[in-house]
Amino acid sequence: MDPTIVHFCVGFILTGRLELSWRDGNNEKAFYPIETGDWFSVNNLSLPQPPRLVWFRATCFTRVLAIEVERLNALLLGELADLDGPLHREVMRFYAERWSELAARYHRSLFNPTDTLVLDALDEADSWSSAMSHPEGTLVKVGRDDLAKRIGCTRVTVSRALSRLVADGRVRLEGRRILLLGHQGRGEAA
Repeated sequence: MDPTIVHFCVGFILTGRLELSWRDGNNEKAFYPIETGDWFSVNNLSLPQPPRLVWFRATCFTRVLAIEVERLNALLLGELADLDGPLHREVMRFYAERWSELAARYHRSLFNPTDTLVLDALDEADSWSSAMSHPEGTLVKVGRDDLAKRIGCTRVTVSRALSRLVADGRVRLEGRRILLLGHQGRGEAA
């Protein structure tokens, strides 16, 4: 995403999905998905200098509504003054929900075994457009590299975890898709 939008604007996702990542030189770590209806770069409203290491990447076709923070603040002092309080309450609610979710995710990544983390990521993947209902569960299309990024490990670690989950009868590999056995997700009918 354009650095101007990330570092000087605040926005709202109309459709699609962004992935929040931390970029330090050539190293990048994706750690949080942001979906349709979510805010992004709201930290720009409250921080004098936004962190330059935070980036967003669209993971599919994504439409956003973005406005420069200076322009928004000017509007909130003038013709949109009635929206100042409600906007700040909404932003604080958003922050509280996201920090709570990030704290829970971080806790799980520290204390849960890799198999559980892979299952959690697959459970999230069932809401993706590639997810499909299957008579035996939910079929999701997700690469091992994507799973590794999502849970913060290597592709090899994900492959080993998937092998254990297959042996335990929790998932079945179907080509490039993974079948979550006994799982009833929100995917479309196969």
